[in-house]
Amino acid sequence: MMATVCQFKRCGRPALPGAVKCEFHKQRSMCSVRDCRNQVFARNLCVRHGGKKACVHEGCQDNVRVGDLCGKHGVATSRKLCIQPGCDKFAQTKQRCSTHGGGQRCKNVGCFAHARRGGYCTRHSSRSSRLNNILTIDDASSSSTAEDPLIEVSTRTACPPFVLFHKFQGTANKLSLSGILNTVRASDDL
Repeated sequence: MMATVCQFKRCGRPALPGAVKCEFHKQRSMCSVRDCRNQVFARNLCVRHGGKKACVHEGCQDNVRVGDLCGKHGVATSRKLCIQPGCDKFAQTKQRCSTHGGGQRCKNVGCFAHARRGGYCTRHSSRSSRLNNILTIDDASSSSTAEDPLIEVSTRTACPPFVLFHKFQGTANKLSLSGILNTVRASDDL
């Protein structure tokens, strides 16, 4: 009887005509243990059945990675651990893991989440990049002498004038890109 699907574990490809293996597995051997459909790793055995040695560390049954040791007991890492007593996580900054105060915080004012991309957390990274793109395009196209700087700033940032007016009354001519971004972020949280 001809097999319609490759006989290797988790392979759903069609078997070649007159064979039990697919095109991908046709040159690969199957584990010699009865009813095992895994691919051979070494000595006609799959990894599960002894094709790969076990870690020599006492009580560890994980497969070896480097030499005779698994990933946990193998080559020592150069990364330092968190200085918090009992913590076995890697230190980020200030010799602490992110749980115990290490790592960079989001640049968004009032946000204490961990920074993921570009100095911002996941929630604020996409909004920040959109605002930077809008402001960069508008800064290049706008003139530096505006009749009403407050209106110009509010139209470029798509914020209602009243949001900017009470924060920057009389100083609209002195707004920087970072000042505008902080204002927009603050108004988004309202």
